[in-house]
Amino acid sequence: MGIGTVTPHPSAKLDVESSEQGFLSPRMTSEQREAIDNPATGLLVYDIGDSAFWFYSGIAWQSLETEPPIIPEIPVDYLFSNLSQSGLAGAGPTILGSNLIPSSATDLDGRWLDFHAFGTISSDSSSIIFRFEGNDLIFPLTNQGDWEAKIRVYRESSLSMKISGTLTVGTYCITRNSSVAHNFDGDMLFQILCSQDPVILNGVGLEGYSISRVN
Repeated sequence: MGIGTVTPHPSAKLDVESSEQGFLSPRMTSEQREAIDNPATGLLVYDIGDSAFWFYSGIAWQSLETEPPIIPEIPVDYLFSNLSQSGLAGAGPTILGSNLIPSSATDLDGRWLDFHAFGTISSDSSSIIFRFEGNDLIFPLTNQGDWEAKIRVYRESSLSMKISGTLTVGTYCITRNSSVAHNFDGDMLFQILCSQDPVILNGVGLEGYSISRVN
């Protein structure tokens, strides 16, 4: 049977065609839909309660409203602490903060993560290091004051990434870029570290940082 057409499709019992009007299905509340006696499999109604189409599967009512994909949350960590004397006494860089970033956070080429960190520095000879699974972006510093860093990690392919960022201390600004190999099938360990020579008590402090996915 055709409405608006003289050649209904052979696979359809009812074929409605129109360029000016739509097909209006039965509209009812959720209570009215649930009260339908012995609904047929495939029965379709529009539920005005949740503004969605529902159909009867033969077992239960199911909504045609598609659920958005579940995207794992990117870890966000805020730290408010200074380095201790014991932390500065060890050899090599000292870890200020770290996160394990799940592989699902960068599961597609062209996706990137933004890192924002800030703190204070009172050492004239130090470096702040952003380490991504062993790949370092190093900012050597000779200035004192409040520091702020903005870093971006870009997934170029499943086996490579680009890291770029800036770190400012007052009016001083330094930029670093790097293109390195990384297998995105696994999680990525992110660390913020500092090194000093000579070691100064609380010479570098991390007040906070955040991680967010851009796309």
